[in-house]
Amino acid sequence: MIKSYSTLFVLFLLSHLSISQNIDSLIQNGNKLRTIGNSDLAIVEYKKALTINKKSSDANYEIAYTYQVINDYKNTIKYCNRVIRLKSTRIIEAYILKGSALDYLGKQKKSTRLYCQTIKQYPNNYLLEYNLGITYHNRNKLADAEIHYIKSMEIDRLQPSSHYMLGILMNDRGDRVKSMLSLYFFLLLEPNTERSEEALKLLTDLWQKNLEVNPLTPNSVIITYNPNKESIAFNAIDLDISSIYARNSGLNRPKQNDYESFISNTLSLFSLLGDYNNTISQEPWKTLYIKIFKDLATTNLVEPFCYYISSSNDNMLINGWLELNKEKIDILSNWVNQRLIER
Repeated sequence: MIKSYSTLFVLFLLSHLSISQNIDSLIQNGNKLRTIGNSDLAIVEYKKALTINKKSSDANYEIAYTYQVINDYKNTIKYCNRVIRLKSTRIIEAYILKGSALDYLGKQKKSTRLYCQTIKQYPNNYLLEYNLGITYHNRNKLADAEIHYIKSMEIDRLQPSSHYMLGILMNDRGDRVKSMLSLYFFLLLEPNTERSEEALKLLTDLWQKNLEVNPLTPNSVIITYNPNKESIAFNAIDLDISSIYARNSGLNRPKQNDYESFISNTLSLFSLLGDYNNTISQEPWKTLYIKIFKDLATTNLVEPFCYYISSSNDNMLINGWLELNKEKIDILSNWVNQRLIER
């Protein structure tokens, strides 16, 4: 009798394993089809997996995600709800996907409520905080968006997205210094993507903001200063940035190439940050951005830093420098790791 039960148990395990493998195989097929743009056929494969096990959270989630890819947000929500009811390990992903779908449908208030309720259930999840920040940002509630971008990076300061969006938000708000510091840090984490290219262009534009050619003296520039009432502590730095750019990149200077100017400007900015460290209490600017950049200014690593964060700019000069100076990039990487990862 014991032997018979053992045989039945082994057969049950083998059967269960075979079913799981079939579901996994169908999901993998679907993922491959979606990757090459065949989303409709991918959904067919995922639904085949559901005929084997309708409670497969992976299959239901992949269907929801694929409907999102093809802009069918109502079906995205439908299948997200199935994943949520299953209470599987993919439940947070499903909440985030559902919130995004609600955003795309123009239901930002519902999306906001969903994220707030989910954060109460699952606190300390950086993606939930980040996506709530995105929703507030889309609703032009910039103060609320800032709070949740910062909460997201407090949970995981090495994920680039919150730094990127904080930089975008601060630019939207007209807060140049905060935007620049956020973008510099983002580019340190993510130097070579499409987002990096956009961030680098914005950073370059911000350096040149508030400067005009003097019509009376064409070889000089006029600094236009617009104090930000919300960021009084940063107003002095803002004025310094314009002065740095006018001095290092001005029309009355011998011509430097763009990257020599960028390096000079960056070194000057990072060097002066230490002067303001005791007058700024806001986070993450004080103990993250300002601390690492003022410390970087005391090393000989600002040059490799500037080339490294510019690597999304597919330029022969940058590519050539990076190729010839791999050892300097390794030293920079070790320096950053010691301050951000190993402590």
